[in-house]
Amino acid sequence: MVFCCIVSRAWGVIPLSFFACAAGEAALLRFAPARFAPDLRQPLVIATSWGGYGAWMWLVAALCIGFASIAYVRTVRNLAAERSEMRVTAIAATAAASLLGALLCPVTFSSDVYAYGAYGLMAAVGLNPYDHVHLTTFDPLVTAAIWQWSNPLPACVYGPAFVWIAAAIVSATHGFGVTAQLFSLKVLACSALLACVPLAAAAFGKMPRGIRFAAAAGIALNPVILWTAAEGHNDALMLAVALSGFILLRRFGTFAGTFAVALSTLVKFPGIAAAAGIALWNVSNRARFTQALGAIALGSFVTVASAWPFLQTASFRGHGPYAPQASPQFVVATLLAPAAGARAPLLAAAIVGLVCAAVAIAGCRAVFARDASGYAVLGLAAWYALPNPYPWYALWVLPAVFLAPQTRAGRALWIATLAIFIRYLFDVSNPTPAAGFALALAAFAPPLVALRYGQRKTALEPPGKP
Repeated sequence: MVFCCIVSRAWGVIPLSFFACAAGEAALLRFAPARFAPDLRQPLVIATSWGGYGAWMWLVAALCIGFASIAYVRTVRNLAAERSEMRVTAIAATAAASLLGALLCPVTFSSDVYAYGAYGLMAAVGLNPYDHVHLTTFDPLVTAAIWQWSNPLPACVYGPAFVWIAAAIVSATHGFGVTAQLFSLKVLACSALLACVPLAAAAFGKMPRGIRFAAAAGIALNPVILWTAAEGHNDALMLAVALSGFILLRRFGTFAGTFAVALSTLVKFPGIAAAAGIALWNVSNRARFTQALGAIALGSFVTVASAWPFLQTASFRGHGPYAPQASPQFVVATLLAPAAGARAPLLAAAIVGLVCAAVAIAGCRAVFARDASGYAVLGLAAWYALPNPYPWYALWVLPAVFLAPQTRAGRALWIATLAIFIRYLFDVSNPTPAAGFALALAAFAPPLVALRYGQRKTALEPPGKP
């Protein structure tokens, strides 16, 4: 009875879950083994290779994320069925409260924000963040990043605009210490996700009223996305630019909208896929297709030209041999290893790649026929083709769910964005190969089960609706 009462007010459960996570992690930190003291002294505490204790820390977060996910699905379904009065302001307020709870969590699972800060500082002092070189300038922020990532840092793989923004933020907050610099980058990511609420509602303007608000809530209230935004990941900033482009697409036409969407690559390069989606939709209209291709080319040129001062001096050194991790490729490689040996990873990549290519062709054919469900199919193909997907990648495919909410592909893709939280456990606890295999199956099998056996009714309909 109490559970039903809570879930009936589902939107309120989401922020409460994050506050509960913060309290649970704080309580568990009291029992931290002494060997993790150096990690706990860092400006932001990241659980990496913490073994069994790290698994308990992840479990606390996973339970709260799971509880929030139940409420999240109920909230989005109610919005889609127009059974909820939540609108943009209420969705944004709920997301803001959830992000506050997530920001209060004393331990997170990704150290990317350290790299962001270091890249920004390098650009601010005239160093090339795209260069994979040993650093000899040890600002406290760089020292903290090296603790997390070693020296040299991985070369920057983000767009030049994000590097400039990171440089401006770390420079403006330099006098307040490393914690303030990193926390400011986390606030930027959270602000970008909040901006996606009105942008998504407007970008989905041609969809039914319920789906518009379901899309806004589905993007901004997804518990995994909320967690990754609070970690500081820049994907929401990329999405905010892309959504703005789709609004311009409706108001000013194909070229202007596609160009604006393509400019999301100034933040992160996967944004070009959204622009390519516009071109695919207009294949049957030669004029619009040509405009979309021209806009993509121009947007790509702007990104490359903006990054050219960095790129022309970058060394582009490799980061080691290819090895799939926590992905369908990893699962297939594990199965092939007894027979294929060292060739298993490449064989797995080929097998999974061919299957995903076939799925992508089917998705393209649907899009060519002006069937929006093709985007969900393409999202699944891209998701399963990734050799090492992380939870924040979910934001790349999440909007496609709400272009095809009535399909099995849309349902499967939606499940995938929640199940990927399991991926964190690999880095947090370093599981054995057998446990890693089981975790990868747990992360990637549920969407396939939903795709094969899911009901044909609308994915976002409340249970029992005819």
